[in-house]
Amino acid sequence: MTDSNEVIAEATEEHKHRIAEAFESAKKKAEEMLKDDGELEAFLVKLEQKMAEVPVVGEELAHVPALASLLRSHVAGEYALAPIGSVVAILGALIYWVSPIDVIPDFLPAIGYADDALVVAICWSLVSADVQAYQDWRTLKQAEED
Repeated sequence: MTDSNEVIAEATEEHKHRIAEAFESAKKKAEEMLKDDGELEAFLVKLEQKMAEVPVVGEELAHVPALASLLRSHVAGEYALAPIGSVVAILGALIYWVSPIDVIPDFLPAIGYADDALVVAICWSLVSADVQAYQDWRTLKQAEED
């Protein structure tokens, strides 16, 4: 069985370019979605369903729950400290992850989520400090509630 990290490492430059373009397209969709509460709420429902159905495995995809948590807190108005660019990148990566139609179709065994993992990894490289700040805020908030 092929590890998604190996697939990402071996991806051709053309595939990497196509995946990067797809992520940019998803970020544009994210900007529009942030303006439409109904569409955003429908997406969050799909995100919850996919998180329940798909095991979030591998180093890159393990970041999905943290990204989703920050997004949910932002949308609920609980956490407004994340820069809008980070929120757009997170939403864009999650849109790409939820979509079954992407550069490498999700139904392909062993490699179907390799492109999703690459998009999440790109996103993580852009927003990891903001996610860490969010997680610190959340930990502090929970401590105050206890």
